[in-house]
Amino acid sequence: VGVQWRLNEDSQLYASYTKGFRSGGYDLRAVEKYAGVAYDEEEQTSYELGVKSTFKDGTVRFNGALFYNEIENLQRTRFFNDDTGTPVQLTANVADAVISGAEMDLTALLSDSFLLTFSAGYLDARYDEVFNSFDPVLSLAEQGDLEIARAPEFTFSTALNYDLPLGGFGVLSSRAAYSYRDSTFYDDRNNGKFPAYNMVDMNFTYEPNNGPWSVSLYGKNLLDEAVLGVLVSLPSVFYPGPDGGYLGGLGKGRRWGVEFTYNFE
Repeated sequence: VGVQWRLNEDSQLYASYTKGFRSGGYDLRAVEKYAGVAYDEEEQTSYELGVKSTFKDGTVRFNGALFYNEIENLQRTRFFNDDTGTPVQLTANVADAVISGAEMDLTALLSDSFLLTFSAGYLDARYDEVFNSFDPVLSLAEQGDLEIARAPEFTFSTALNYDLPLGGFGVLSSRAAYSYRDSTFYDDRNNGKFPAYNMVDMNFTYEPNNGPWSVSLYGKNLLDEAVLGVLVSLPSVFYPGPDGGYLGGLGKGRRWGVEFTYNFE
């Protein structure tokens, strides 16, 4: 259910209420003993309030939103050893959660050739109640303090684009972009953690007038940040110790390149 209120031709407020579910089922990946164990549907109720607006003859656009989500019977994968010591992964309803936050984005055409973009987000993700164990090694009281995985508290990005006309030779377009992502845990047991990172990219593209080709010089991850794409916790038998061990996929470091593009009609 949604409502809109047009303040004028260029701005509006909106509010929405949404209720949905993810179906329950059976975890067919589980070992035979647990393959027939069912889990219930997950239900979510979402509220959102926001604004969409443009200013200065459409050269500036601003959008903002506040949101609040209630999730009941959250479906997650439990990790434990059965009575024979065999590792088990089993999908189950484990908790109720609340995820709320705010986000905004701004686009401003500062001149005929200069464009600024900006976006930011804040996320407050927490468990309201944990009623089924993520990991039987931990008590339910301990798991109530766990953070929801892959839910960064702050995200931020901005970019500057500039098109430089070269007369009869064409156009030289340049772009500088910066983004930030807060640290976040990888799995529900908060074993592995993605560190926060800052990303800086740049690009310069030359395109001739009415030409079917372009050539670009680009630089990516110019701060040479170590960015993890995935983390997998390994059994303690491989890496004994309080922190265990992890298998991770590392993103590419600093790199420069040249790219040639030809458009076939």
